[in-house]
Amino acid sequence: MWNGRGERDGGGDGDGDVHRTRDARGRPASRIVADAFIAVANYYSTGIPNSTVGRNVGYAADLVRHAATYFGDKDAQYQLAMMYLRGEGVDQSSTRAVRWLMLAANEDHVGSQGELGRILWLGEDVPRRPVEGLMWLQIANYNPLTRKNQWMSGFYDQAMAAATDRQRESAIQKAERWRTDN
Repeated sequence: MWNGRGERDGGGDGDGDVHRTRDARGRPASRIVADAFIAVANYYSTGIPNSTVGRNVGYAADLVRHAATYFGDKDAQYQLAMMYLRGEGVDQSSTRAVRWLMLAANEDHVGSQGELGRILWLGEDVPRRPVEGLMWLQIANYNPLTRKNQWMSGFYDQAMAAATDRQRESAIQKAERWRTDN
């Protein structure tokens, strides 16, 4: 989308975007600017009635991708992942969605942790990895925000009940290790 010099680059199909340099990350204004990109993307996702801003989900995805890559914004990474899951403005790709969810989950984005855990537990269009899925659900479950999120809390309970003792023990150990390291 845009490079670090304020010039438009070739965009890309999203494969290499996860690994781009995030030279604006951590700057005080980066969160504000990333939020602005997301807000404008939301306008383009639906369009604004009686205005020149029409619906353009491809451009909305480009804006979200820019906030996710250049600013390393975890909310943008989550939103981009959800766009990949739904095929909204991008080609549907659970694999790419998982990559973006993983980045945001490692930044302690509880929604990404829960969604990543759900996808990996179920194996939705990706190889099923039940222990890793349970681990992310366990990490999300420790977050107080999860208690307010009915689907995530309920899914965590269902997955833990369906897991074997060995899967549960392994997932809990991995979650503890993740929390210690992060």
